[in-house]
Amino acid sequence: VSYHIPQSTPKGKVSAGAAITYWGSKIGFARYPYIALFIRYGLPKNLDLGIGFEGLPVFGLTNLDVKYQFLQGGINGSLRLGVGAQPLGFVPYASLSFGTNTVYGGLGVQYWSIEDTSLRFSAKTVTPHGFIGFMLGGNSVKFVPELNVMVPISEITIFGHKATTSVVIFKVGFGVAYIPSK
Repeated sequence: VSYHIPQSTPKGKVSAGAAITYWGSKIGFARYPYIALFIRYGLPKNLDLGIGFEGLPVFGLTNLDVKYQFLQGGINGSLRLGVGAQPLGFVPYASLSFGTNTVYGGLGVQYWSIEDTSLRFSAKTVTPHGFIGFMLGGNSVKFVPELNVMVPISEITIFGHKATTSVVIFKVGFGVAYIPSK
């Protein structure tokens, strides 16, 4: 679960969660589920700092981000900006989330680029994505199923020849999160 929950963690408090995620596309499906973990710490009002680990145990992606909750009340809204580190390099990303205390959704984008001059190979990928999730359960402990749909758009150059490609990828996650109340 990418944890696009729009509520920020209250100042001085900690929120955390764990999930099992499953990836797929028309090309194929993951042979086994991945593990995702996150922890967030509340900074001054409506701002928090998070670190997450996604895609464990094989293709680990570590995320570090800041989330600002600009809307509070019946509808919550937040902006998340961060960077991920993975075997292919760094991945800057941003997302906008909107929702209630039960359902949320939004849009995001990430970018990554790799280059290997010895193979005369490079790839630049922009990945817009949409997501929807639910927070079900008690006061602070929630069951959080989330669906992400991504469309990586890649420009690949190999031996001087360029090609553009894309495919629809989905990720379904089932997680449990501790989200302290404000």
